[in-house]
Amino acid sequence: MLRLRGRWAEAEQEAESACEDFLTYNMPGEAGQASYELGELRLRRGDLTGAETAFRRVVEVAGEPQPGLALLRLAQGKPRVGLGELERALADYPDDRVERARLLPAFVELALAAEQIDAARGAAEELGALATLFGSDALTAAACWARGIVLMAERDPASAVSPLREAVRRWHELDAPYEAARTRTRLAEAYQSIADEDAAVLELEAALSIFERLGAAAATRGAAELLRRGRADATTGTFLFTDVCGSTSLIEAIGDESWLGLVDWHDRTLRALFDEHGGAEIDHAGDGFFAAFPEPATALACGVAIQRPLAEHRRHHGFAPPVRIGVHTAEAIPVGRGYRGKGVHAAARVGAVAEANEIVASRETAEAGRVGFTNPRFAVLKGLSEPVEIVSVDWR
Repeated sequence: MLRLRGRWAEAEQEAESACEDFLTYNMPGEAGQASYELGELRLRRGDLTGAETAFRRVVEVAGEPQPGLALLRLAQGKPRVGLGELERALADYPDDRVERARLLPAFVELALAAEQIDAARGAAEELGALATLFGSDALTAAACWARGIVLMAERDPASAVSPLREAVRRWHELDAPYEAARTRTRLAEAYQSIADEDAAVLELEAALSIFERLGAAAATRGAAELLRRGRADATTGTFLFTDVCGSTSLIEAIGDESWLGLVDWHDRTLRALFDEHGGAEIDHAGDGFFAAFPEPATALACGVAIQRPLAEHRRHHGFAPPVRIGVHTAEAIPVGRGYRGKGVHAAARVGAVAEANEIVASRETAEAGRVGFTNPRFAVLKGLSEPVEIVSVDWR
């Protein structure tokens, strides 16, 4: 409870004292629980070495080091290792709803870091069902947070705002400052992605103040970096989104091993074409890519160059993954090596309109890139107030 309320100095002192007392009276299970609390506290402070020592003590007495140990792996840059640990822990409790509710929030975070969006979505849905079942305010807050970060990973920041706002409100009512501040940083990222910089700054400044007061070193650095990036000047770029259509059905049809080989070929082919056309890979989530180009002509040429070898592969080998592509030119905010803002959101939505083996572009982008196109029409894109005129780009 002291950890939840942000009284970390008291919590750490009590946990250390309890650990010593329990070991003195030969109570290893209770000592393991106290060591787990120490690990969680040190992890939040950014003391990764101290956290690992504490979690190892939990393991030594046959205690449960999860989800803290998995979150430590994430902080160490090893999300897939942490995800595997959590998968095993959840497998140990197939019917224990209380234990699953305790583990699922971390599983969502680790799965997203490991680019396992489907797994994260499923875990978030299970967590939401458990929150409804138990009627717990803390579980409901965690479920809202999980739903929000999954929507962010699915490139739907506009829809992520509402559950993240609800999570902040509930954590605040529970007097859980660290959880509220951590959620505020994700909410700020959603605001940045839809170009609401004023709202993003307010959330980040509030989060930064809390992290500094608590002594959460790593979280303080992260919030400060987001605040700095959010104040960068906007620039104009052409953004390309790709997605493999019907991947679940394809896996069922050809099997896991063949699918992995096909995806590897697909990823290598697209990355080589990005480089060849002067593009930069910004993100790779699931089966899709997000790439940025300096001008419409090169982005559209890259889109055409992607579809043609896929068609050639189908002719000669009988099969290639069906890919849809969206291209849109807009202003966006540079964030590190990537971009955020309404323009990126619009480009992702243009890509979502495309069908298998199709390139869709906003009409202005197609005209600026001087490419042939057909089927001009207006599309109402989710999260945008005005319809956008789009076209199908000729590539065959």
